[in-house]
Amino acid sequence: MNSDGLAVLLIPAVDVCHYQAAATGRQAPRMPAALGWMIDHLHAYAARATIGFFGETAARHPELAQAAEAAGCEAAAMTYDAVDPWALPPGALRDQIEATIATLDQAGVHRPTTFLPPFSGNVALTPAQESALREAGVLRVGGCRCERLACLPLSEAFGRPLTGVWMRLLPVGAIHRALAKKTGACCVTPMDVDPGARGVGWGRARAMHKFSHLLRRGFVTMREWEQS
Repeated sequence: MNSDGLAVLLIPAVDVCHYQAAATGRQAPRMPAALGWMIDHLHAYAARATIGFFGETAARHPELAQAAEAAGCEAAAMTYDAVDPWALPPGALRDQIEATIATLDQAGVHRPTTFLPPFSGNVALTPAQESALREAGVLRVGGCRCERLACLPLSEAFGRPLTGVWMRLLPVGAIHRALAKKTGACCVTPMDVDPGARGVGWGRARAMHKFSHLLRRGFVTMREWEQS
């Protein structure tokens, strides 16, 4: 289990609108196109990723989950609504994950057993949170730390997890070197590579160039990592 040299790519399906969703009720209109762009590139480079879906996203866009699975990727569950999972009581967290799993199941993809937080950062789960995830049918988590579930934290470069702004700033070579040290993961969202996201994305030319070069490292899913 957990062979050396493997790297896992985590893609929580979020964009900049999800930061403000709780306050404004707005959806994320740019995310489907940006995620579709990422899935096309994963397929082109024969790379695979674990892609996390909010239940509401899977309900509105089941074709995204279907396209991810057709490209060899793994669909993972996030909360049903665009909320911070760690702000929920354990019972509410379990209910949200169960609702997302049921929605993805209805979309016709492999029943998810992996959980991704919408914004990974190597959070240490409490025993109550772990129990809630297990009760929902979760077997593994990515981008977190825990004791009783199979978990793969994000790799770090210069003491910082490979996610968010840090992933946008680091050269691809530095990311590859951090991933090569041991089995690990990095996190990229549709928001990061959205060519039209002002002040947030990598920009059109840089997004196409950097994400493509990142995929040349070769990636597997959380499920494949656990089974290796």
